[in-house]
Amino acid sequence: MTSTAPTQTCQANAAWFALLCLAAQSVAAEDQCDGPVVQLSVQIPIEAAPRTIYGVLATFGGVPSLNWTQPIGLKLADPVIACGRLLPSPGAVFLVERGNCSFVDKYNAVLAAGGSGMLLYDSIPGCITMGGAASNISTPAHRNASQPPAISLDRKDGLDLVQALHSGDMINVQLQLLEVPALDASALLLWLMAVGTVVAGSLWSGRDYARELKGIAWQEDADQGQQHRGFGQAGSRTGLEILEVTTAGAVGFVVLASTMLVLLFFFLNGIFFYIILVGFCLAGVEALGTALMPLVCKLVPGVAYGQVVLPCTCGSVSVARLITTPVAVAVAVVWAFARNTSWGWVLQDILGISIMLMVLRTLRLPTLRVACVLLPLCFCYDVFWVFLQPLLFGDGTSVMVQVAEGGDSHEFLPMLLRVPRLSGPPIIKGAYCLLGFGDVILPGLLVALTRRLDIAGKTRWHAGYFVAAVMGYGAGLLLTYAA
Repeated sequence: MTSTAPTQTCQANAAWFALLCLAAQSVAAEDQCDGPVVQLSVQIPIEAAPRTIYGVLATFGGVPSLNWTQPIGLKLADPVIACGRLLPSPGAVFLVERGNCSFVDKYNAVLAAGGSGMLLYDSIPGCITMGGAASNISTPAHRNASQPPAISLDRKDGLDLVQALHSGDMINVQLQLLEVPALDASALLLWLMAVGTVVAGSLWSGRDYARELKGIAWQEDADQGQQHRGFGQAGSRTGLEILEVTTAGAVGFVVLASTMLVLLFFFLNGIFFYIILVGFCLAGVEALGTALMPLVCKLVPGVAYGQVVLPCTCGSVSVARLITTPVAVAVAVVWAFARNTSWGWVLQDILGISIMLMVLRTLRLPTLRVACVLLPLCFCYDVFWVFLQPLLFGDGTSVMVQVAEGGDSHEFLPMLLRVPRLSGPPIIKGAYCLLGFGDVILPGLLVALTRRLDIAGKTRWHAGYFVAAVMGYGAGLLLTYAA
């Protein structure tokens, strides 16, 4: 006799964890260094040629022209943290350090000191896009070269400028706005991963549903390695624990999402981040192990369908599960320790896609009525926390963006697909194009529903809802890139 309960419980728990992570992550998460790029020509007397560095414009302040500005004197803010009154220096560009107060407070302090611009370098390695809205400047649509710009620099470039200023040199800078394409090949790869995940998850969910309609319980994905007639648990005939979203559950999800977001905003620190990291790895191990099992069963069917009895009366598992689990554990462990390397994104995307496939397979919208409750509520949730909340309270700071950027942990939450940019100036080349799990899972639930409806109605591919839903999702995602 074999036992499927442990595996079913693990899959259900992993799916619930993924949903909790989805509640905490930002659908509008942005790159650390993302935005209009400014080229700076730094003229240091002891250097024969000007030094070229790059910065990223803030969401507030002026926008330099596409032509070089006249040389402007560079001054180190005193105090450099620029959170209060600064020593005046009319017409100078102030170099400030991130920390202790908002970006807008620093910008206003520079304006009060007569500055003609602000260069901000990060307090940790890398750079940060400055967000917020200053009250004494016009809207972004009316930003122009006459307003003092606010520009983010890489920490290394900022410290080099600080060292040059401390040596007593008179440094001048010139600014020029660069025309950089907003998207490159990384965006296409991200689009392919998102659409591919939705298609694969929907087809997998549809396959399970078709087997339920036939009254066949296929247990190879639940560690049985056999197929027999019968009914599964929790209303499923596939041996999986299927979770159906109700109308009340849809409303409760949005309430839970808001609650989790606020809690993470106040309590997200290094320790809490590592708790999320461990949970993500555990969910990834279960999901990746399950996703690899059909491949193992196809490659070595004679071995994979065998059973191994576990000690301590824990039941038995298939050989396929024993093969895939160490691989999944290895991927999760390597990613956890190498997540900040230049290649760590590959492993994170593998784990993330596996988790999303598992959610799309085990979580179902039973009817279009439930979808019409869940998806508009999630849309309102995004609009409020991205656009309205910073205007109503928070001094222009978005709770959602702060949480997505990791808060005090200074690390992005892992519930993201990410691909490094493949072109552009150094400050943005290698930065990441990001897509939150919510941009895949929530539309994917609806697409998976259309696939099941086509199966129930015995509709051909070209005449059903599924293909049209996939095309609509792909086109909508492209439109978000264009926007």
